[in-house]
Parts: sequence; C-alpha cells; structure tokens
Amino acid sequence: AIGFDERNSTAFEGTRDRRGQKLGITLAKSDRQQRTATITFDQPVAPGKTITIGLKPLRNPNYEGVYLFQVQTLPTG
Repeated sequence: AIGFDERNSTAFEGTRDRRGQKLGITLAKSDRQQRTATITFDQPVAPGKTITIGLKPLRNPNYEGVYLFQVQTLPTG
C-alpha cells in the first residue's frame, strides 16, 4: 500500500492541462490494510465539476508499473 503526504498533496478544479481554482483538502491517514485513503474537501464541490487530485507519496512504491485507483464520492453530511 502507498502512504500519502498530506502537506504535498493537492486538489484543483479542472484538469492537469487546464488548471482552475485550487481546492483545500484534508487527507486522513491512509489505511494500509484496507488500502484506502480518505480525502475531505474544505468546501463542498458543486456537482458536475471536474476535479483533479494530486496525491504525493511519502516514498516511491517498491514496484514500478501502473497503479489504478478507484474513486468514490459521498455527499456532505
């Protein structure tokens, strides 16, 4: 499992090529057994927005390759 650095992880509206407004996030501790990381936005994000999240690892993974992540969103509250 990959551990992420909250201070150097970022989020913003738009895509990597078309960056918009920076979004404040809080990255909860990663649960290595569950292989999950929880990201909470400081302000709710409006439906239909494209959001890019850049997660900075604490260190590079031991194995090279492509890492795929599943994303789940939950409404406020």
